Amino acid sequence: MRRYPGPPPNWFTCELTVQALWCFTCHLQQMVEDGQAPSMPERYSWRFLCTAQDALRENVG
Repeated sequence: MRRYPGPPPNWFTCELTVQALWCFTCHLQQMVEDGQAPSMPERYSWRFLCTAQDALRENVG
């Protein structure tokens, strides 16, 4: 495995961001399918999704 000195390359950061969002949206989908209303913890609220969107824009280009 190739090691990168310093911060990870953009593709790596993008991949982790996409996987995290995929897991999160799968969790929300499962809640909806189970008849539960999805909710965000108060400390995250809409800011979490805005930050995730910004991270994707920054890493995807």
